[in-house]
Amino acid sequence: MKNKWFWLLVCWGCGFYAYAQSAFSKAEQEMKKMGYEILNHDSLQYKIAVNKQFTGKLIEILRKPESFNYAFDSLKTISILTAADKSFRIFTWYMVDKNYREMYGEQYHYYFGLVQRNVPNPKKPGELIVIPLIQQEGRIQASVENEMLDNTQWIGALYYQVKGSEGIPVYKIKHYEKPKQFYADKIIENYNKGKKTGKPQKFKPQKAKSIKKNFYLLLGWNGADNTCNYKMVDLLYFDDKDPTIAKFGADVFYFDYIPKFRAVFKYSEYAPFSLNMGKVKRGPFSTFDKEMIVYDHLAVPLKSKEMKQVWDLGPDGSYDALGFYNRLGNRGIFEWYKNITLADGSSTKMSPAQKKKIEQARVQAAKDLYGDKYKDFLKGNEDLDRKMTAKEIRKREEEEKRKLKEAGIDIDKPKP
Repeated sequence: MKNKWFWLLVCWGCGFYAYAQSAFSKAEQEMKKMGYEILNHDSLQYKIAVNKQFTGKLIEILRKPESFNYAFDSLKTISILTAADKSFRIFTWYMVDKNYREMYGEQYHYYFGLVQRNVPNPKKPGELIVIPLIQQEGRIQASVENEMLDNTQWIGALYYQVKGSEGIPVYKIKHYEKPKQFYADKIIENYNKGKKTGKPQKFKPQKAKSIKKNFYLLLGWNGADNTCNYKMVDLLYFDDKDPTIAKFGADVFYFDYIPKFRAVFKYSEYAPFSLNMGKVKRGPFSTFDKEMIVYDHLAVPLKSKEMKQVWDLGPDGSYDALGFYNRLGNRGIFEWYKNITLADGSSTKMSPAQKKKIEQARVQAAKDLYGDKYKDFLKGNEDLDRKMTAKEIRKREEEEKRKLKEAGIDIDKPKP
């Protein structure tokens, strides 16, 4: 009799699971069409309306416990990443406010995101925790590198897969339960003392109450506007007291004596910029290669060696890196390494011929866009609005697709 009830329960469970997967599949097909419109439709107001429907439907599905292992394979226009320890998933996507008929008009990217935790919601039994990510108003400011943020103050980014990882990497880092102003005041005080004495000091807050917990590494891209893009290295963790709050940033990024909460890189719309994991040589005679966050060193590859406009800023052929080490009382920090050598033997210096080639390509791109007015464009004049031809519209669309592909989103799919 016991076996009979056991198999009845198994059959019921399998039937319920199959029913749930079928319902998810049906909803996924509806969201697939919405996702395409959010990315490609010409009307911003229409995209906003569709995005509200898309977000609501996705939240409804993600709250169901059976949905955590559902892959959403056909949603090609959004990024879906899973933590290496399977504790959560993060969904990010964006829309662009642009006029396809305007060549040099302002274009802004608006970002949206959800974090699905594999944790029951204490306030709503039978549901998983789903945390909305709400983008801050305005563009990314320099000060954002020095702030700890939560999901209501999100920078806005399309997160992409970390190279060589099967999921979002996890790091054990000490988290200090002190107000951030305490750190800021102490760090500045020690830094100023160091300047006077000639002996710079790092702040070592061993006396502060600390908790060693999981921080998750996120690499993100933000298309910003029609002149520049951003890429960033950020850390995500969850509030100990309220599991429905996600927090971003930790003061563990050392580019100098004052730590930053995240690393943000601003670069030209017209220059490629690589940011991902890579193997770095520890020394000329070392046989041990360390895994680090490797990125292009940003400089001005022009004869003037002076940045006149943001679009002058691009890679100069060398590489920098952020390496993770357990220091500061085994706290765990990311340290900056300049002009590193990649383990695959890639060159870290740009030859004069390569610099010349980059400059020629930049000038040629301006000529293709503006013809005789290309010099005005390179100088940063803003009075170049004009109607685009059909060929240029297609070129703009292909550029947007290229950005998505760079961020790990497969957009080579047929229209629904």
